[in-house]
Amino acid sequence: MIFAASNGYLDDVETSDVPDWESQFRDYLRDSHGEILSTIRDEKQVSDETRGKLEDAVERFNENYEPQTSSIVDASANGSSGDESDDEDEGS
Repeated sequence: MIFAASNGYLDDVETSDVPDWESQFRDYLRDSHGEILSTIRDEKQVSDETRGKLEDAVERFNENYEPQTSSIVDASANGSSGDESDDEDEGS
């Protein structure tokens, strides 16, 4: 996550989508690039070779990233339309 953010890979991701991006990217790394995580864990650093692999993985992930909708967002959207109708009733 820190690697992606500090190297500009999250620049096009909406701030509200960052937790979702992080979760999906973590799953993607585990499922598709477990060797990168193992190498970082074993070496306790990011070599130039590992950095290149990590950059490739982030770029490929970002090409296909789609934010997932959240129930929190859906709930707040429903709540805001309810607030608007309350405001209209008060003005009558």
